[in-house]
Formats: sequence, C-alpha cells, structure tokens
Amino acid sequence: MAIGLLYYFGNVYQRAYYTALGVIPEDLQFSVQAMLAKSPDAIFLPLWFLLVCGLIVLLVLG
Repeated sequence: MAIGLLYYFGNVYQRAYYTALGVIPEDLQFSVQAMLAKSPDAIFLPLWFLLVCGLIVLLVLG
C-alpha cells in the first residue's frame, strides 16, 4: 500500500510539473522507478507543514 501511495504522489507531482512547463508527461514515458524517486519531493512539504503545525499546537496548548 505504501508503494502505491508513493507511486501516486510521484505521478501527480511529475504530471503537474511537466504540464506547467507545457510538456505532455505521457510523451516522456517515465518508468515506475522514476515515479517512486520523485515521490519524496511531493510528500515532504505537506508532511513538514503538518509537523510544524503540530509542534506549534503542542507548544501553545502544552
């Protein structure tokens, strides 16, 4: 299940990135390994944001 989520996030990230540049991502034919390699970029910022918000709430309420 975790690999499926990593693949999904990598796919969404690369699709958004190359679409913003005006390139059709399907023409580039990325492999599964390329999608999994890009997934940490797509996941890091939201998880970092949640961690920082959680620490702020913990400091305020604690």
